[in-house]
Amino acid sequence: MNGSNITNDHFSLKSVCHEEAIIFRNNDSSLGSSLWGQDVYYKYQIKDAAELNKIYNATGGASWIKRQNWPVNSAITFSYSYSEGINYVRGDTLLISYPPPQKDTGIIQLRVQEIHLNQNNLTGALPSLQLDSLKVAEFSLNAIASIGNLQAPKLERLSIGGNPITQLPVFNLASLKQLYASGCQISGSLVQWNTPALEVLNLGYNKLSALSAGLNYPKLKYVDLSGNVITGQLPFWNTPKLEYLHLGSNQLTSVSGELNYAHLYYFNIGNNQIAGNVPDWNFPAIKELTAYNNQFTGSLPAFDFPLIEYFDFYNNMLTGPIPDYSWPELLYFDLSNNQISGPMPDLYAPKLKNYNLYNNQLTGDLENLDFPDLEGLNLANNKLNGTIQTEFDFPKLTVFLMQNNSLKGPMPYTYLPEVTHFNLFFNELTGTFPDAEMTKLVELRMWNNKFDSLPDLASGAPDLWELSCYNNKLQFDDLLPKRT
Repeated sequence: MNGSNITNDHFSLKSVCHEEAIIFRNNDSSLGSSLWGQDVYYKYQIKDAAELNKIYNATGGASWIKRQNWPVNSAITFSYSYSEGINYVRGDTLLISYPPPQKDTGIIQLRVQEIHLNQNNLTGALPSLQLDSLKVAEFSLNAIASIGNLQAPKLERLSIGGNPITQLPVFNLASLKQLYASGCQISGSLVQWNTPALEVLNLGYNKLSALSAGLNYPKLKYVDLSGNVITGQLPFWNTPKLEYLHLGSNQLTSVSGELNYAHLYYFNIGNNQIAGNVPDWNFPAIKELTAYNNQFTGSLPAFDFPLIEYFDFYNNMLTGPIPDYSWPELLYFDLSNNQISGPMPDLYAPKLKNYNLYNNQLTGDLENLDFPDLEGLNLANNKLNGTIQTEFDFPKLTVFLMQNNSLKGPMPYTYLPEVTHFNLFFNELTGTFPDAEMTKLVELRMWNNKFDSLPDLASGAPDLWELSCYNNKLQFDDLLPKRT
């Protein structure tokens, strides 16, 4: 044991530091085995009581929803009371030794390790605090208007989201790993803090307006800045471990082509104002890339995304043909509402569930639909003017939209047992409409084609409520149930 002795004829005082962390919860003041044997009385002192009471006094503690055992007692007592929302760790222990026959006294100093005061009606300003053992501080969903300087060298998680805070201090928190401050009113620019251990940064849905270039957070993995008013360019940061980057619903106008993050699996820049060509990003770990509602132009690069599952560039101004991607893990592919031309791509995606090329300028044959797990298919509002060169063998498909094209010729083999909505109006399809075993069909819209016969839809699809088939070559008998 380390420490110093102060002695005279009556007593000695030894200060001993115990490193092991013992958390006290729910009025449990058990320490297990005796530190010095049978002849020691134990007392307690909450060393950080004054700092805790600063929080209570500055944030309207008398009006807190949960305030059991607040204010915190700073006196030396034979037992201590657990204050609502506070967890302690054993810090220094003072041993006051007396000559026999008296028993020695051990004063166990309790230090604050966790503060949990979420949703507790805290108001006003959170004061400056010095809490040397604090690791977790949670003040979310209150009415705190500002935050003072925090001196907490061991603090790892700080949660202040859902407060009307307008500005953050320049944090100097060497151990901070997680900062949650979404849903506040924080404005200005995201700047460099002295938080070298930072891994998670959530400042979504604030009023941030700018991003500083060259931010250096070497351990940062998760960034959520969505729902702000950030303008200008998304710059390059030194964040080599970045895995998650969400900047959706801002006002960004450009994005750096240097964002080559080896570990990035989620990248969302949807609902911004980003213009220009799509950069040829190198994201070998990417699983979800979302860039809808922007102003991207030009052709898509031939991305090499072997792990991609979700790819969304809906509602841009993309042109040119779609590359023949080979993405074996792809589940969702949406390029609708663009100006893409050329033929149907030869997309290798055996797990694809949703395929949306609605409202583009695709031409040629309808082909390359080898997707056995497909659940939604939208090819409507294109300029497909060839024939159907693929089978419609989709046992899981529920919605099939291919209207407003100029497809010609007969329908292929069709098997759609789960389909509920099937639209193919405004084409030039001919011959017999196939018996596709559409027993769950609710809506079939096929007007303005050249079909000359129908299967027994009236009895084969009991939930059918709309069959629109005018401007074909059908007879009235084609609409009646077939007699057995």
